[in-house]
Amino acid sequence: MNPDSVCPVTGLPLVFMKDWVYQTDDGHYRGEIRMVGRNIGIYKSIGRPREEDAEQTTRHVRQFLDVFLEPEEDFYALFDYSELIPPPIRNRKEVLSNLRQLFPRLKLVVFFGMKGPMRAIVRLAVAISGLSEKIFVCRDYESALRIVQVDMERRGIQNPWVPGNSKRIDQLLNLIGEIVWNRNYDVNIPRIDERDPFAELFSAVNVMRGDLQALSRENSKKQQRLEHANKIKEKFIDTMSHEVRTPLNGILGALQVIEHGGETEKQRYLSILKNSAEDLLSMVNGILDVTSLDRGRTSLTPELVDLADLAQRSADAARSRCLLKGLYLNLETDPELPKAVAADPMRLKQVFDNLLANAATYTAVGGIVFSLKVSKFGDSTARISFQVRDTGIGIPPDQQERIFRRFERVEEPETEKAPGSGLGLAISREIVRLMGGDILLESEEGKGSSFQFELDFPLLHSDQDEETDDTQKMRFSLKALAVDDNETNRIILAAMLKELGCSVILAASGEEALRLFQTEVFDILFLDCRMTGMDGLEAARRIRSQSDGAGDIPVIAVTAYASETRRTEILDAGMDGILEKPIKSRDLKNILRCFFEAGSPIPPRGGEQNTFDQISKISKALPAVIHRRAKEILTIDIPALNRACGEGSFGEAAELAHKLAGFSLDAGAVEAAESARKIEQVAKNARGRSFLVVLADRFAGDFSRWYHGSKYRP
Repeated sequence: MNPDSVCPVTGLPLVFMKDWVYQTDDGHYRGEIRMVGRNIGIYKSIGRPREEDAEQTTRHVRQFLDVFLEPEEDFYALFDYSELIPPPIRNRKEVLSNLRQLFPRLKLVVFFGMKGPMRAIVRLAVAISGLSEKIFVCRDYESALRIVQVDMERRGIQNPWVPGNSKRIDQLLNLIGEIVWNRNYDVNIPRIDERDPFAELFSAVNVMRGDLQALSRENSKKQQRLEHANKIKEKFIDTMSHEVRTPLNGILGALQVIEHGGETEKQRYLSILKNSAEDLLSMVNGILDVTSLDRGRTSLTPELVDLADLAQRSADAARSRCLLKGLYLNLETDPELPKAVAADPMRLKQVFDNLLANAATYTAVGGIVFSLKVSKFGDSTARISFQVRDTGIGIPPDQQERIFRRFERVEEPETEKAPGSGLGLAISREIVRLMGGDILLESEEGKGSSFQFELDFPLLHSDQDEETDDTQKMRFSLKALAVDDNETNRIILAAMLKELGCSVILAASGEEALRLFQTEVFDILFLDCRMTGMDGLEAARRIRSQSDGAGDIPVIAVTAYASETRRTEILDAGMDGILEKPIKSRDLKNILRCFFEAGSPIPPRGGEQNTFDQISKISKALPAVIHRRAKEILTIDIPALNRACGEGSFGEAAELAHKLAGFSLDAGAVEAAESARKIEQVAKNARGRSFLVVLADRFAGDFSRWYHGSKYRP
């Protein structure tokens, strides 16, 4: 620790403590500690801290004192606020409260370098805190050190700036009491001449009033939102208690009749029982769908879909309900409708079913028309328009947007309330938006409604429609490049690709993938998103930047963390699809079917092992690979991780933790994987060396427990 310079006031070494810098993740605030001699510390604040930074800052200073302050040693704390942007009032209150806890360990506290309102705010805080005998406020660094020098010579000085005008003090205290205790934010604060020693204090009180007024408004808005949320919750409970009770009554009543009735009655009530159970399941599924959509966990799984067939199944399911009410239901499909597109059949049918059920509910006379029409053909896509028209009660203009809200229905004051949870239209719109479209409504009260949306679908070849779902009968004669820095992942992905008829080249890094891409021709690339060095996103960007046409091949992201934000990053990087870990053979097959036409099964040549035998061998070899890698982790990687964390080698620690997290997750060591992820996150921020040591010990324990209890231990 070499001195950066010599203090011009004391002549003592002025040392920047490089290991004692606190910085927020997004860089909005930074705190640095310097030492003057042995017992004077300068904490410089840069930026505008938030409320949550107060505790972290205090912990940072407290840890510094634990390391450098000897027992019974006089220590002077100087706070340089020359580059501090005035923080919110909650932060200021928390900092002052935390300083009070540190005071027994500090001889004196001096704030300096403040300008305008900030100096007035700090002075006011000191004046009303009762701590003025230990806290001083001055304009600059030289003045601060002179205060410390005087205190070293003469103990127990009083704050020299406190004025003695008792009338002004009483006026100031009355104003503070009116604002703080009576919450009167309209109180008149007199303008004081700038030459008056109380001018800055009155200015600071005015700032405090503004802060408290803003907090009051914010709390009022929060209270209104809370009351609104409570009303929604109460409405939800009322709605669901009624809706759940209806099918339950049907189930219980049908069971009683079945128990004591004859054979004819049993068949009838079995049908009631089945319908009631389906209604109950539909409600539960609706609630689960809402939860998934809110948390961003709803994803689309594209498959080969015949839209006409999918629409026919929804129409058939709704037709029986229409017949009971004497309604017609016509399905109109465009003759040019493609036979095979890439879509999520479950989610799309859910939208069809909801729109048809809604139309049947609010139509008493006439019927429903469900139409599918091609709006536009592209080179490899088709835009399809879907429309559900009814001759029902219609929807008043003031209710047309409200019906898409959750638990809302068309108001029918003179009729019996329609069944259902009020979730169908809300869920349908969110699913359609997830697919890239939106549901539009046209309605006229008393004449009916029309719900319409358009979606773009990739076109697929349909000559494999007659094949069964047996993966062994589907072959793709493709050359694939699979890139992952985890050996276990590479083995699994290669096995699945070979099972589907692909030849596979493996790479362990983004750099290696780019080198292979320059020398060989591939049909499809699979890139792990999180790799040390160049990750999959950067590799995809570089591939897409090539102008020779070779960069146009399908690039698939392989990731275990497919959040909505992550999906956006993946698509922005130029990738064409996402394969989530742990990898499933069905998902891999669907990915290939979206881009390529499957060929006939490839018979094994004479004397060669067939693909099934190859997969079998790989499967048998996998435990040995996991065992070997686990032993390496125990004997090599964990000691290396402990050393890197102990020495504060953040880059090395982050790289090791990333590799260990990937292997642990794939091998089933979930707790160890979570510990490794935390090490990687902390190390990337380049701080918290002592915390890293604790996390490294935790990972070693978690991994050891998993290994000794796993099937991979010999």
